[in-house]
Amino acid sequence: QIILERVRPGARILEPSVGLGRLYEPFEALPGLREHWVAVENARECLRACEKALRRVRLVERDFLQTGAAELGGEFDAVVMNPPFKQGRDIAHIRHAFGMLKPGGVLVSLCYDGTRQNAELRPLADSWEVLPEGSFRSEGTGASVALLVMKR
Repeated sequence: QIILERVRPGARILEPSVGLGRLYEPFEALPGLREHWVAVENARECLRACEKALRRVRLVERDFLQTGAAELGGEFDAVVMNPPFKQGRDIAHIRHAFGMLKPGGVLVSLCYDGTRQNAELRPLADSWEVLPEGSFRSEGTGASVALLVMKR
């Protein structure tokens, strides 16, 4: 919801490690956003699925952590992400994505609600909401998850 409130038509939006593109669905019907949505994914099978589901979205096949904003057309107004949690990779992904925001931009991300994430990311967050237990059980995980918002 916070992204929907802050993002205007023509805004550049980044979705790193897009996976199957499920975070894009709430934005799909908004005019003027699809054309400026950039999705980055390294897994070929996920990209193939996204090519069918995410029409009019710029899909980039790359390792997100090895990609800079300039390679994606410049800084972004917003970042929407669900980074990989394994071995604390969400921390590096969130920090890297935050560096791609324009001044005044906003990052909204899911992350693991673990000790390292609380120590390294929570102090940087404008908001941190621990989601109800089992929020992603339907996706095959019982991990404790937080939703964080960071404004640049």
